[in-house]
Amino acid sequence: MQAILSALLPVISIVALGAYFKRIDFPGGQFWERSEKLTYYILLPSLFFYSIADADFTDVAMVMHLVAALGLAMLLLGGVAFALRPLLELDGPSFASFFQGSIRFNNYVGLPIIMSMFDTRGVATYAIMIALAIPLSNMLTVIVMARYSARTPLSALKVARAVAGNPLIFSAVLGIGFNLL
Repeated sequence: MQAILSALLPVISIVALGAYFKRIDFPGGQFWERSEKLTYYILLPSLFFYSIADADFTDVAMVMHLVAALGLAMLLLGGVAFALRPLLELDGPSFASFFQGSIRFNNYVGLPIIMSMFDTRGVATYAIMIALAIPLSNMLTVIVMARYSARTPLSALKVARAVAGNPLIFSAVLGIGFNLL
């Protein structure tokens, strides 16, 4: 437990500091909006591409087990989210947000825990898990958001464009392709 708390303390501190800075409008102007765009469109996709392109996929059996376990877990959680929708009486945008929270994992918390508790093989295995989970979770989330967040459901072509245009999905697929080359 001590290792987990030690791993999470820096993450929690940075998040709290960022929330405080945003609250007092430091550094002001359009900084937060622009930094979010920089992170989403450039920094995070670059990190995903590099991590996935550098991941070791040579243990095919382990990779297939991870694909099956992660895919099944995400699909199961997504199914539970759909089953709960009528009970929760959520409108389209609220359901899309609920769905996203139901199937996505938090790398900001997971990576520091893995790094503090496991050796480099554990971190490499986590990188493979990330490489597999990111495209799937983002595709499912983008599809549900495109379908339920709009006032009128988007056509299949527009949903496909939304999936293809997602920078996280694009960078993950590109990283997998680069890794295979």
